[in-house]
Amino acid sequence: MGADEIIKKIEERAGAEVEKILQEANRRRDEILEEAREEAERRKQAILERGEKDAILEKQRIIADAKLKARRLRWEAQEELITRVFDAAKGEIEKVRSDSRYNDILTGLIKEGIQSIGADEVEVLLPDGVSLDLDSIAAELGVKIIPSEERVTGMGGVIVRTRDGKIEVNNTFERRMERFLEDLRGEVTTTLFGGA
Repeated sequence: MGADEIIKKIEERAGAEVEKILQEANRRRDEILEEAREEAERRKQAILERGEKDAILEKQRIIADAKLKARRLRWEAQEELITRVFDAAKGEIEKVRSDSRYNDILTGLIKEGIQSIGADEVEVLLPDGVSLDLDSIAAELGVKIIPSEERVTGMGGVIVRTRDGKIEVNNTFERRMERFLEDLRGEVTTTLFGGA
């Protein structure tokens, strides 16, 4: 199972959670807005004796406050969703590390990094305990691959960089997850707030 397949699987699982959280956030938002409208109406009637202008301003303030509360609830729902997705992804990544295709996934990440860099000579950082046939990858892509003494730490993945270190493709699972979560946060924000 490749990293893209894992991300797709996580996105599918997250879909149901997104819908559930969005429905609850929308329901709560509607309740808050309705309560705020009712409260605003009550206050408006009481304030009418002091003047129509004051009543309108007070109503606007109450509705604005309710909208802020609703936005906060939706933001909290978004953050909860993203946390759940990240936790689920970490669990899936742990499974991948013990999968027989783990080396194939790392090989694919190395190739992707080499193609992104476009250099004739690269250095590759691997996780501890991983041994790959870098010579065959080098021959296939027509580049020189130098295995680094440094090791990738954390959940796994690879780092590919030029010998001088000026260009680096960080294909560690953590960094890929961060990029995925940044995209997910943008999508959820667009869904919740219409791009706000």
